This record gives sequence, structure tokens and C-alpha cells, in this order.
Amino acid sequence: MKRQIVREAIDFVCEQEALSAEQRRALEAVPIRWRRRRGASRFYLRAVHGFAGPHILISVGRGSVVRWHTYRRVRAGLVTPPEGVPVAAALHARIALVHELTHAVQHGMCGTPRRRYSEVETTANEIEFVRRVAPEVHVRLVPIEKRRAKPREGTRESRPVSRWAGLSVWLRALLRA
Repeated sequence: MKRQIVREAIDFVCEQEALSAEQRRALEAVPIRWRRRRGASRFYLRAVHGFAGPHILISVGRGSVVRWHTYRRVRAGLVTPPEGVPVAAALHARIALVHELTHAVQHGMCGTPRRRYSEVETTANEIEFVRRVAPEVHVRLVPIEKRRAKPREGTRESRPVSRWAGLSVWLRALLRA
């Protein structure tokens, strides 16, 4: 089961990033550690958890169905609702692996040049993966809009505009002249 999950995630990332066969082999060589409990999945660049170097930790909650949450990134276009989307544990593992493999590519682990570490790119890859393999889950995502900052109390934008405001400015300018 794990081999199939890894193969599907690597196939998708290699297609998205247009990786060569050699780069694919380098990406496949990144060690993956699996954990069945709640918590975040991570890409580690340094030696930790008994690994000599970079590796990926995939955490999947216990049970056959877990809740999937995305980062709230406006440029990604879609986001999971606040309560998350219930998905099968195997699908959640594939989604998390796509996310972490994208981080590995960003860090140049497969021979690609290093580029900016971005949660926007990883989230967009997650959403595209879900669109392809689980359209029934993709439909449950909601569009995201940029949050508007509320005007602070006491600022010009928060005060009501008086009908005399324009007249008083004009009158002050007239009296100065």
C-alpha cells in the first residue's frame, strides 16, 4: 500500500515539475518515515530522527477517515472549509506526500535549482492532485478571497463623512488666500 502511495505521489510531482528520469530517481531516494497519529507531516533538510540527512515524515491520523486541511493561501484559489474535508487515510497520505515532495523539489533535492520555499506552490499542487484523483473531494473546496482589513477606530476611514467636510476644506483655503 505504501509503495503505491509513494509511486502515485512521485508520478504526480514529476509530471507537475517536468522532472527527468535521473531527477525522478533522486526524488525516489529521499527517505520517507510513516507515522499513524495526528500531527503535521514535514520535510526535514537536516539529520534528525535517526536519518543521516534530508527525509520526509508523513503523519496520517488513526482511523480509516481523517480530516484534510489546506493552508489558507489566497493565490492558491481554493481552500478547505474551516472544519476540513473528510478523506480516506490513504488519500490523505498521498496528498501529504505530494505536499512534502514539492518542498523537496523546492530545496533542490532532485538536482533542480533551489527556489523559494513556498506554501502557495505546495498547496496549489495538493489541490491539483485532489482535482485529478478525487473530484468528489475537490468539489467540497471553497473559493478563497483576500481578507479586507477592518478600519481601526479613530482613523479617517472609520469616521463618518460629514456633508460639511468638503465645505470646511474649501472655506479654510479661501480664508488663507
